[in-house]
Amino acid sequence: MPKIVKYIGYFFLFIFLFFFFLYWTFPYHILKDRLISATQQQLGGDYDIKIDDFSPSFFTGAVLKDVKIIKHENNVTSNVLEATKVKIRTTISSLLFGNTNVRFTIKNEKGSASGNFKGNEDGFLFNGDFSDFDV
Repeated sequence: MPKIVKYIGYFFLFIFLFFFFLYWTFPYHILKDRLISATQQQLGGDYDIKIDDFSPSFFTGAVLKDVKIIKHENNVTSNVLEATKVKIRTTISSLLFGNTNVRFTIKNEKGSASGNFKGNEDGFLFNGDFSDFDV
């Protein structure tokens, strides 16, 4: 019996270390660039997105710091959104089954916004709470 316990312990040690080093060595700078380019493509060519820092938050989330969305229109630039911190988290079940379920929190100097976005084939549902949030 002690021999099987040792092999089970090695198995769980392997699983833990595998996910730890996967999390630690993941190329988040590439994910940041992909997020920026996909969002700019969805918004069109008139918008620039700047994110100073992109870091993971647990396993299914991310923290973005100093986020700016800038609109270019007729040689005039204006800030559409300026946030000091954006937290995004999804659920593992939504990743596995293809549904979109994202919780978010956005903070800037004046206020904050938080909410939930759920989407599937039928449509989407957006719930939000805005507290002195200036867009």
